Amino acid sequence: MTVWQDGDLITAERMNKLEQGVANEQTGPPGKNGLPGKDGQTPFIGENGHWWIGEHDTGISATGPKGDKGDSASGVTMEEVEAAIQAAVLDSWEGSY
Repeated sequence: MTVWQDGDLITAERMNKLEQGVANEQTGPPGKNGLPGKDGQTPFIGENGHWWIGEHDTGISATGPKGDKGDSASGVTMEEVEAAIQAAVLDSWEGSY
């Protein structure tokens, strides 16, 4: 068993012993189950555009600030659009499609 003292250095040997203890699940017995918790409140967007929780207005806007005007898409071909989608989205997709 490793006993730590004030001023001790963290060494590989001591870290290995610590990790072995965790891997061997050297923990105390499980505690009793707690009582069921109360149902929470689902946040919603109020008429003023803020996030609300119950009757509390959080003051946080549900929309971000208006962005800069984008460049015109005129003159862009469908092939360029499909290539951009492929590069930005589909190439990073890990599922099947």
